[in-house]
Amino acid sequence: MATRPRSDLYINLPALEKLDAMLLEILESFEKTEFWYVDDGDRSPSANISRSFRRVLKRNEEKWWRPIPCLPSYGLTAKSRKDLKQKRDCANQIHKAAMAINNGILAEMDVPDSFFATLPKVYMYIFILLQFI
Repeated sequence: MATRPRSDLYINLPALEKLDAMLLEILESFEKTEFWYVDDGDRSPSANISRSFRRVLKRNEEKWWRPIPCLPSYGLTAKSRKDLKQKRDCANQIHKAAMAINNGILAEMDVPDSFFATLPKVYMYIFILLQFI
């Protein structure tokens, strides 16, 4: 017995695979960049640079695990800035397309009656009203 995707998902798989390939292409293009990342605790000479993208995070703050983006003292070149903006715009479009596919699948999904039985009455009424909008 082999697993097979649901038919509603099977229709969207080629589009999702294409979006995945586009995201991987964006990630793989970050080979030789003018910026780099350091951990907040890194005090090496190579870390002694401008931390201009965002403020320094303390270890006890939310998302402390994220490295800090750093720039050379002269900043990014116009070409690099344009390239980053293009990649950001492309990633945003990919995100919107994936969300549209997800919303379409969720809108067509049947909700089992057992789910309604577990909801508090207030949520059940809201869910029922949303189906008629």
